[in-house]
Amino acid sequence: MGRTHGLVLLCPGVPGFPWPEEPELDARYDVLAAERDVEGLVQFGLREWAAAGSDNAVVAQLRAAVPAWFDQGEYLQPDPPVYDRLQEIQAPAVVMVGDKDRPILAAVAGGTSARIPDCEFVWMPGVDHFPSLREPQLVTDTILRFAGNYAG
Repeated sequence: MGRTHGLVLLCPGVPGFPWPEEPELDARYDVLAAERDVEGLVQFGLREWAAAGSDNAVVAQLRAAVPAWFDQGEYLQPDPPVYDRLQEIQAPAVVMVGDKDRPILAAVAGGTSARIPDCEFVWMPGVDHFPSLREPQLVTDTILRFAGNYAG
């Protein structure tokens, strides 16, 4: 297993997944990002990822995350796409995703889970892209159960 004892992935985005073209969505995001428009991107995030509704916690999480999006490109590594290498994962893994997340993100989570050997898949009813805010107890219980099962 090496340095990793286990992997818990919440609504993962995985480089290399065969993502469909979304030119209008990409264009809206690109304009907001180029303008470094934090509030515009918060509203963008609410429209795209908060299908279970907006509340102060979701808005605060987006406001905290958005500034990191502006400069993330300088930290990304040009490694081979991850999606085609998921079967190499030897550590126990669980993937969690909500049924109110964007359909493409649910597809990424399902595909990721299917490619990781013996991966557990947790489908979260009524949850969008903010599982730790929508169902914190389920997320915590899953992580603790998972960590307890695989503690060395």
